Amino acid sequence: MTYTITHRTGTYYGETTPMDIIEAHTETGELAAELYIELDHRMIANIETKEAHQRQGLATALVQYAVDNDIEVYHSPIEFRTDEGNAFAESCDIIDELEMDDDLAAEYGYETQAA
Repeated sequence: MTYTITHRTGTYYGETTPMDIIEAHTETGELAAELYIELDHRMIANIETKEAHQRQGLATALVQYAVDNDIEVYHSPIEFRTDEGNAFAESCDIIDELEMDDDLAAEYGYETQAA
């Protein structure tokens, strides 16, 4: 199957904060996969591939599209990830992980260990 990958700015379902969104659509226009990039820290906020299109490398292709088009993106810190997100971050080594610091932890309500 052939997919078309596009980039736009929009919001995550029901939210108001703008994000970079990279999407893969089928030849018939069906949304197959989507990547949401948080604008302030450039980390992956969400990445999802529809069940019928999983295991075809689409999530990695969306990240590669970002890299190829100079769209800054990082894996979110491990503290922010679901189990599925962590598995993806471990398998997709074409981008770095955003380092957790005190400001980021405070912004998202995490506590950091005192050094």
